[in-house]
Formats: sequence, C-alpha cells, structure tokens
Amino acid sequence: MHEKVGLAEFKAFLRYRGVSQREMADVIGVSLSTFNMKINGNDKASDFTVSEIIAMGEYLDLTADQLLRCFFPQFLA
Repeated sequence: MHEKVGLAEFKAFLRYRGVSQREMADVIGVSLSTFNMKINGNDKASDFTVSEIIAMGEYLDLTADQLLRCFFPQFLA
C-alpha cells in the first residue's frame, strides 16, 4: 500500500493543475470508482501500476523525483 502522505501530495498536484479524478482515470484507462479507491489507498483496490504512474506523470508533467515522492516515498532518504 502506498504511503498516504505521498498520495496526499499527488492529490495536491491534481488540484494545482486543475485535473479532476475522472480525467486522470481516463488517462490511465480505469473507472472513476477504481481510481478513487486507488488514490484513497482502499484495501480493496490494487496499487497503481508502474505504467499508470508513468502515464499520470507524463500527463501532469511531473519529474521523476516528484513521482517518487508521491508513489514510492519509502525509497527516499
């Protein structure tokens, strides 16, 4: 499961860029419900896949460092 702090930072990127969860769900090819469960760390949803993370990063023009902070904070010192 992703760190909730990282997901909160990703949600902030969405708000800052004016991108809705529905729009982001369309970008990665999942339903809004599935995206919502993933972004909220719902135990019934799988984590975002690497390809989904890359697609969202490209769409939002995020750097690799920003993506690491959002989705893999446990690997940062």
